[in-house]
Amino acid sequence: MDLKTAFFGTLIVFLMTALALIWLWLQHRKHFQGLHFLPLASAVVGLASTLIFFRQQIPDWASVVLANLLLFLVPVLIRKGFAAFFGLSASWGGSYGIVVLGTLVQTYFTYVQPDLSARLHTYGLVFGLLTGQLFSLLIRSVPPYYQTQLRPISLSLIVMILGLVARSIVLAIDPVTRTTQFLDRNVDAYFILVMMGFWILFTFALMILVSRRLMDEVNLERLKFDTMFHQSGDASTLVRLNDTVISDVNESFEHLSGLSRQSLIGQPVKHFNYWADPGWLETLQRELRTGTAITSREAMFRRKSGEVVPVLYSGKVIEIEGMPYVLSNIQDISEIYALKSRLEKMATYDALTRLPNRVLFADRFTVASAGALRAGRKFALAIFDLDDFKFINDTYGHDVGDLLLMAAADRISRYIRLSDTVARFGGDEFVLLLTDVLDQASVADALKRIVELYREPFEINGMPLKATVSIGAALFPDDADNLTDLLRLSDRALFQVKRQGKNGWSLYESDTLKPHALVSVGSGR
Repeated sequence: MDLKTAFFGTLIVFLMTALALIWLWLQHRKHFQGLHFLPLASAVVGLASTLIFFRQQIPDWASVVLANLLLFLVPVLIRKGFAAFFGLSASWGGSYGIVVLGTLVQTYFTYVQPDLSARLHTYGLVFGLLTGQLFSLLIRSVPPYYQTQLRPISLSLIVMILGLVARSIVLAIDPVTRTTQFLDRNVDAYFILVMMGFWILFTFALMILVSRRLMDEVNLERLKFDTMFHQSGDASTLVRLNDTVISDVNESFEHLSGLSRQSLIGQPVKHFNYWADPGWLETLQRELRTGTAITSREAMFRRKSGEVVPVLYSGKVIEIEGMPYVLSNIQDISEIYALKSRLEKMATYDALTRLPNRVLFADRFTVASAGALRAGRKFALAIFDLDDFKFINDTYGHDVGDLLLMAAADRISRYIRLSDTVARFGGDEFVLLLTDVLDQASVADALKRIVELYREPFEINGMPLKATVSIGAALFPDDADNLTDLLRLSDRALFQVKRQGKNGWSLYESDTLKPHALVSVGSGR
């Protein structure tokens, strides 16, 4: 076989493999490192072959020195590509040293002491050493899992090294001269064919290797996703974006919804109506279709039993095998809501009597006063306490005193209307908000009934305890239009009852002639 024909075939092969490797790099450059070294190596081989092919038309520094330098770099580039592809660390000083030394020797046998056989021996030795480094990297450093895919490349490298050894032996037996460079030398021609076969096999094996690793990473990501999806403590669903058909749900979603995974998969979301708000699903789909991710949005979720629970919804669109899916996470926050409710109650309710405290009473006063002013109505604010509570508390103990306060709170709570409010401000002091009163007469009648309500003794731990009340009240907005002044005026009215012997009621009335006069006093005795 003519060497020129072999070289021409080499150019075609390396052009085709370079295009294939460039395509491989463009397809997977974002996923894998080092792939760009491989089409570069193929291009370098093609360039070196071109320089050798046109040897008789170009200077020796290009066709010999530069061409051999480029060929020396090929196994180094391939080794760099595999090291980056597998994330391996390797030493490069020795490789570069071999390349430089080999190039210097080639230069010596080209210009100082021209010797074609020596150049070919040098090429075989240097290329063999660099190829051996590549073989060592593949055999000793690459993870065993990928050794099967690398076996064709490793075997071809062995054949390449053996071919270099055989070529050196033949050259030792049958040296060549400068004039026989492109004569019919079967050994050199077959060696070039071996290189062509190696490069074709190398490219094919590399494409299989990249595809295998890509599939492994896809499977690993899918395994990670499945593990996170099914082991998540939050309820999770995977729904196709285009037709809203449920593709998968996890065990937490089954527990939250009360629906089985088998009954959900393959069905449209709208068939199950597990959102309490009918427009919620449509709102979600509209936002998600724009690419907007939804994070920790509160919603109400309906279980199969009909129970509605508060949840936090998070969702985003992901792509699986080229199709858009909505990955949703639904966190049951019932316990958080319950805790929040308990904390709010602790902040706004009296711990002993469960009545509203000062904070909540002030809030309800604000609402009542705004409503009364808007509607032109009146309401009364009254303060009452238990007569002789200190004596009972000191005589029978604080436990009995607490039970008495609880019983007193329960009695007034059962008596007043839903629109009214009773609060405990501390100790045995209670405050009433009596809404929608007509005039002083109606307020006086209500105060009298409250005093009479406490005439009946309480039974605490099996013993009767008599605890009457004294109560004072003022009218909104006739007497005052703010909470502070109404409390102050009601307290004055209460003080008047205490001065007159307790167990009674007093209604404050403002009078321009007699300011702060207590004109209405009654007794429960």
